Amino acid sequence: MTQRVSLTAPLATNIASYTVPSITVGLGMVEGTVAIYPPSNSTLARNTASLDTNNNNTDFHFDPTPTPGLPNDTVSMAVTGISPNTTLASATVTTSNVVITGTDFVLGMTVKIGTVTFSCTYTSSTTLTCNTVPANATVGRVDVVLTYPVNGVDVVLTYPVNAGSTVVPLPSGFTFTGVLNGSSNPAQADYCILQYPNTTTVIRGQQTETIYGRLYEGGLTDANPGPVAGLKAEVGYGPLSSNPTTATTWRYFPTTFNVKVGNDLEFAGTLTAPTVAATTHYAYAYRFSLDDGLNWTYCDNNGAGSNLGTTSFEPAQLGDMTVNP
Repeated sequence: MTQRVSLTAPLATNIASYTVPSITVGLGMVEGTVAIYPPSNSTLARNTASLDTNNNNTDFHFDPTPTPGLPNDTVSMAVTGISPNTTLASATVTTSNVVITGTDFVLGMTVKIGTVTFSCTYTSSTTLTCNTVPANATVGRVDVVLTYPVNGVDVVLTYPVNAGSTVVPLPSGFTFTGVLNGSSNPAQADYCILQYPNTTTVIRGQQTETIYGRLYEGGLTDANPGPVAGLKAEVGYGPLSSNPTTATTWRYFPTTFNVKVGNDLEFAGTLTAPTVAATTHYAYAYRFSLDDGLNWTYCDNNGAGSNLGTTSFEPAQLGDMTVNP
């Protein structure tokens, strides 16, 4: 089967038409083997050395960020961040608005978190927004894999040095976390509390005042002057009246060790307020992990933990953050 391409004067003064093979899996470039068909929102480019081997399939790769008028640049799909990179392990509850940032993204890329592959919204060559991350009931760290689409299948590009790989794996790039409150798991904190303040007010997009939380763990916080390996403390916020032990809409921020108070370790951190169009209230809380962020004990302003019994965590006793536009 052929397709007819008409050339116009003066380029084709003595040529009425030119017939080339019709290609369904590549562009109709007929020097040697046809070049690959680039994904949407990308173009074809030569490698940085502009080599010409008389074989278009060898000489061209796709480039999500072309540089017209400038030397060809290298193509390197990379991931620079995933936010948030954790969510609650759940058999049914999905997580929304996971943003992946990086370089040389293209329209139609797929994302795999753990064993599930799904599509995310292409925003730009540096941003993907995953509106729904599938639920996963197993606590643990899982790999994240991003894959370029090329004619609907994965391909190995001709110049991996310049074009990068079609697949970028991020080992243990996402964590599905467990909740220890009310359990018999010995990793549940003995006692923790959202120390101060119980309310805070902030302008959208800005950082709050410093928020403090304290942890007591027998044989650990009383025996050490500061934090030890595997101990993590975070402060987070979510919709008002929601429960951070069951809701995946909460967002968490790291904290730093502040001071030892008696047998407790005190931590300090801030929240970055979300964008709002009108004054909006959010709940906030502390959480502590003794196993490097896999399982967490959540803490309200009345105190929680195994020393206080199985029902010590109270979602009604969380901090109240007022965010003004």
